Amino acid sequence: MHSIEMLACSQHRLYYIEYNIGYLFEFQNKNLSTIRQDCRLRKINRNKNLSTIRHDCRLRKINRNKNLSTIRHDCRLRKINRNKNLYTIRQDCRLRKINRNKNLSTIRQDCRLRKINRNKNLYTIRHNCRLRKINRNKNLSTIRHNCRLRKINRNKNLSTIRHDCRLRKINRNKNLSTIRHDCRLRKINRNKNLSTIRHDCRLRKINRNKNLSTIRHDCRLRKINRNKNLSTIRQDCRLRKINRNKNLSTIRQDCRLRKINRNKNLSTIRQDCRLRKINKTRTCRL
Repeated sequence: MHSIEMLACSQHRLYYIEYNIGYLFEFQNKNLSTIRQDCRLRKINRNKNLSTIRHDCRLRKINRNKNLSTIRHDCRLRKINRNKNLYTIRQDCRLRKINRNKNLSTIRQDCRLRKINRNKNLYTIRHNCRLRKINRNKNLSTIRHNCRLRKINRNKNLSTIRHDCRLRKINRNKNLSTIRHDCRLRKINRNKNLSTIRHDCRLRKINRNKNLSTIRHDCRLRKINRNKNLSTIRQDCRLRKINRNKNLSTIRQDCRLRKINRNKNLSTIRQDCRLRKINKTRTCRL
């Protein structure tokens, strides 16, 4: 039994000598620092498989000229990117470069926009970006109002849009009835010149408190008086007041007398009138 133990011990020493000789050949051209580093790596790699050892070796070569902060950052990224494909990793890398000088709020906003713009084409994305710049200092009500106007104006030309904008400013403090009335007047006045529009406006003010019969009567008189001077118009007006309670026969007789009396003085007219009264009585007596 003792001889067996001695043999095993001698074999162990022989193996140990051979193992150390192997290391001597391995460390022959290495300095002490490299030998210590290799020894430390062997302790580290004791329970690792070959793939992990090679991976760590590759990382050491990659990290040779990096500081500790960069190495830790790369390590954290490797953990993050473990289950991502190459396209996603490159995209994340590109975003990190883009977001380098941005604060957290801007980064989150950009991320939210990317989700929003995922299924949009480039034209729509640029349009929305331009709207965000426009709406930066507007409240929600104004933004919604402008959005509604864009939908309304989608198929209108620039002239119509400006015209509608001008009308909105005009109608800002008007009620619905006034707006509709003005709209109806615009349709009526579309083919009229400015003079006619002003004339109609003046008539509307004049006719505001008149009934339909009076408005029609005045309209008929305007047609009648179109080619008359002011004196004739006033005379006709005075005659209408005089003839208001007279029948047609009396009005015609008065008209005939006016023609007869046109060139007579007042004294002759009165004398003729007095004679007509005298003659009327005599005719009645006969």
